[in-house]
Amino acid sequence: MNIRNLKRIIAVLGTVALVGATVACGGSKAEVAGVKKTDTVEKVRIGLVTTGAVRPALVVAANELGYYAEEGLDVEFIPLDDSAQGIAALGTGKLEVWPYAVTPSLSQIAQGNDLVIFAGTATEGSSMVKGKGNEDVDFRDYQNWVGKNIAFQSTSTTHPLILKLLKDNGVNPDDINWVEISSEEQVLEALKKGSVDAGFLTEERLIVGQKSGLVEAFQLAEVLGNYVCCRQTANGTYFKEHRDTFKKIIRAQIRALRDYRDDTPKVVKAVSDYIDQDYEYVEHYIATPNPVATGAFAQYKNPVSPDPLYNKVEELYNAQIDAGFFSPAEGVNLKDHFDISLFEEAAKELIEEYPDDKAYQEILDLFYKNNSNY
Repeated sequence: MNIRNLKRIIAVLGTVALVGATVACGGSKAEVAGVKKTDTVEKVRIGLVTTGAVRPALVVAANELGYYAEEGLDVEFIPLDDSAQGIAALGTGKLEVWPYAVTPSLSQIAQGNDLVIFAGTATEGSSMVKGKGNEDVDFRDYQNWVGKNIAFQSTSTTHPLILKLLKDNGVNPDDINWVEISSEEQVLEALKKGSVDAGFLTEERLIVGQKSGLVEAFQLAEVLGNYVCCRQTANGTYFKEHRDTFKKIIRAQIRALRDYRDDTPKVVKAVSDYIDQDYEYVEHYIATPNPVATGAFAQYKNPVSPDPLYNKVEELYNAQIDAGFFSPAEGVNLKDHFDISLFEEAAKELIEEYPDDKAYQEILDLFYKNNSNY
């Protein structure tokens, strides 16, 4: 399925605004009651940003490789522009899965809204990039950040983790001139113009920036190892009522994860064909060997995986609270909005079904390590 074909569906959704907690994420039973499920093939709608379908590579590959169909699922990708639309669509029953940035989901969860994070999408994938005129600055030395103008995107997952990293290394974040910018495209332009000394870009923007002469300072995975980026979020009520459906989603994606490490070209081709991008672009994005051991199942830069990674999400959630990004409403507990059980069940089933394939046991072993705080 070509990415351009997704645009035909956008008119059905219209422009979905995140106008309030109840509408955006409340997701009462009445709101999701219209979601259709049959006894044989279950319909699942997954949101995709039409210009950013590389990040949820295994979400896409599981469909292109036929794994969803083999699990009895009929998956439809719904084109949306951003997380505001995605989370709102979950609440109004127009979407079953939103597989992008975890920060908006955590923000809504902190307010007590009816969302659940049940699987992962991708980790890492960002770098510190030097602005024009700062090519000789060693930003690996955090003291060199002091007094600099450093740009970050407003919804950045990494920013609160970076603030904690600086504090842990004896640098007061208040001694840095943080420049908050609403979009990565604007961060990229500021770096190219030299109006900021450094900034943070995800891989796709880094590729563009390097072509225009920008220099990468370092990939954040070197200092934040396997930090979370995108997670898969669902409406909490719908999730509880359709657990078998979500387990099938995870089973399909775990099978794609196995291929991602052990038959990488198959996954890269499936994704590149779907998004109508060059094979080399997708390979560079998700299948470049990473010399830094970050603990991912597939040792690539910008690794993708459906592992929920509760430990890392909890770390991020606490860092966001400490940084004042939000304060949880009374009685809100992150674990009440997080489910790791389906991943475990799915992995165990695949081990039983494919006893000669050791990859599934390795996936389960890593899962236990990554989710030990749950």
